[in-house]
Amino acid sequence: MLGIIEYLDMVPPGKLKDYERLPFDPVEREGLRYIRGTQDEKVPLLAYMFGAKAHLGAGVKFNNRVHFIFGADEETLWRCINRYKEREEAPILGYSPDTSFPLINAEQGLLQLNLEDQNSTDLRPSGGSAFTLFPT
Repeated sequence: MLGIIEYLDMVPPGKLKDYERLPFDPVEREGLRYIRGTQDEKVPLLAYMFGAKAHLGAGVKFNNRVHFIFGADEETLWRCINRYKEREEAPILGYSPDTSFPLINAEQGLLQLNLEDQNSTDLRPSGGSAFTLFPT
């Protein structure tokens, strides 16, 4: 079984007061419409789904099963994949058409840390609500 794995979530917007406009409102510039979160996996997912449907409609027979696996927790704790693995068959081969579709030659890494120390200064660091460094 081939698993085409995609996530439907996106980086939470954080504090709305920090935006010049609402973060999920589309913006139109020079005849193009920009909408938060569409490039990072949503558009490539649709392309793969329509591609699979077109192949099946043309009579192509796949040698193996293809499962589209939808996640909704990539930007926080990955609970969806853990739940999937508890209940479903794991793919023999997996693929995720991601971000700079159709080709990426590198992907950012992820290191999650919880740091604790006594703070004796007025410095009070804070962070967002997701682990990712780059908003979608």
